[in-house]
Amino acid sequence: MAATVAALGSCCASAQVNSSLSGVVLDGAGAAVVGAQVEVSQGGQTLFCGASDATGHFSFADVPAGAYMVRVSREGFQTSLQSMTLRAGTPVALRTTLSVASLSQSVTVDAQTALVTELPTSQTHTAVSREEFKNSPAITVADIVSLMPGVSFVTGNGPRDIAVSVRGSSTRQTYGVRNVQVFEDGFPVTQPDGLARMDLTDPHAYSGVDVVQGPSSALYGNYATGGAINFHTRSGSDIHGVEVGADFGSFGYFNDYVTYGTGSERYQLAVFLSNVRAEQATSNNQFNTITANILASFAATPRDRMTFKFINNNLDTNLSIRLSRTQYALNPYQRGCAVYSSAFAVNGCASVSVFTNGFTGTRQSLAAAEAGLNRHDRRTIVGARYEHDVSADTTWQTQFVWDDRVANQPTSASAYRGTLPSFNVVSDRLRHGKLGGKESTTYVGGFFNYENISSTSANLMPGGNAAIGAPTQTIQGDHFNTGFHLRAEYALAPQWTLVAGVGGEYTQLAAVANNFTYTVATSSPLTISTAINPVRGDRNFFNVAPEFGVQYRPTSVWKLHGRIGTGYGTPQATQLFTTPQGLFGNNTTLKTQRNIGVEEEPT
Repeated sequence: MAATVAALGSCCASAQVNSSLSGVVLDGAGAAVVGAQVEVSQGGQTLFCGASDATGHFSFADVPAGAYMVRVSREGFQTSLQSMTLRAGTPVALRTTLSVASLSQSVTVDAQTALVTELPTSQTHTAVSREEFKNSPAITVADIVSLMPGVSFVTGNGPRDIAVSVRGSSTRQTYGVRNVQVFEDGFPVTQPDGLARMDLTDPHAYSGVDVVQGPSSALYGNYATGGAINFHTRSGSDIHGVEVGADFGSFGYFNDYVTYGTGSERYQLAVFLSNVRAEQATSNNQFNTITANILASFAATPRDRMTFKFINNNLDTNLSIRLSRTQYALNPYQRGCAVYSSAFAVNGCASVSVFTNGFTGTRQSLAAAEAGLNRHDRRTIVGARYEHDVSADTTWQTQFVWDDRVANQPTSASAYRGTLPSFNVVSDRLRHGKLGGKESTTYVGGFFNYENISSTSANLMPGGNAAIGAPTQTIQGDHFNTGFHLRAEYALAPQWTLVAGVGGEYTQLAAVANNFTYTVATSSPLTISTAINPVRGDRNFFNVAPEFGVQYRPTSVWKLHGRIGTGYGTPQATQLFTTPQGLFGNNTTLKTQRNIGVEEEPT
């Protein structure tokens, strides 16, 4: 039972009895924050104030209907500002999560209910706030995630592309991110085939990053074998106006960016635009990327909220050739390697060997610039989320994301071109309240997502500007996932929380790969015959991921948790047609990747 907070001093005013306002203040780990100062204001005047009790609860009675700003603060935590509206006779319960502050900071948030999926109890999670990186010339998100223990990265295929690893998962990934589900402001930016890219957004747009570590398919579904990452962009109220900035450095590096933000008790709008370009130290490694990122939210009624997300990234870059260790030792920046010559091997220059006619037969060696190796990619993401407070302690949420990935990548002796549009729909119900007289949080939901796969690989040929020869492989197919997740957190006692969850998911892969081979006739006139080797892959998977955990929090400083979590990852369509030896063939018997994590951690 929440303790009623009495009016204190002159900061409180009496009013006609209309409704009540109550809530609970928690830290990032879900433990009660005792003694947090709670102030309820209207029009800049504080009307009610008090402090959270020993269980983190507070309540105010006799609060008239109207729009209010609720300020929650506690030393050592970031201040929370929440806008909310009271209706006559309708009590409202708030759940406020305070993040630990490395520096004094005030953060404005909207009235959305905190999702249990962001910082799940009894699971290791780390976070980094803007205060820790806002004054650094961050070029990629590697400059942010490297600040968190348990998270590492390797350089991927492109100027800002990095492969992020959580607890060693996906450390051998050479581009993009797999085995970790990636979100931005709660919207998934991992496509149904399990691929996410970290070069979407300039790091200057972010207010912070949360990382959930360990197998987490019970909450996040397919491919969450290593955990999840959620990037948070800045709110409109935090920006409050226009900010213009520029970073610059050697080798023609420039990053020009502008941010606009505005907000009130009912809406938030943040717009970020950037242009990053550089010549780079390595030959044939120039790039130019343009990014737009928009986040908008609107409270249509006291119980209904809408959030919109838009991301668009265009990348144009030249790419050098990956070097052997010997080549790197001789010529790490590929000086004098613009035009192929017989001295390439002696000078440590890398080259690609392409068919002279683009089909088969005689080959010709080319330097990276001569072959026109590059990436011209576009990624567009549009998302919408609707939230409705069914009651004071229950919120229903549905969100839709359309994600279009277009790739044009002549990056070696062959070129890859792909169009991979997808969509993702999630609907869930979140309840914070009492169950059997004990505090509990329950989360239940369902989802489905779909991706259309259309790609072509082709030979490069002499002629410059990535001249395309004959196709070597085409893949047409579909990737479909649908399932459910259920999770409950139950406070057995003030210091003890029990967690149990389960997720189930059905995956369907249906794709056809055609592999092309070419033969030149020895007789005259010259003719080239084509052989097509088709392989069909039709696979269905059903995976279940249980989770169990317990957390003991004797004080607000110390906690101990134990957890058993599971993760699964189904094959991608392209993996069905690549043998363990890396050759084209039938590999359609691939099984689900599974990961079981057992952890205990004091913090």
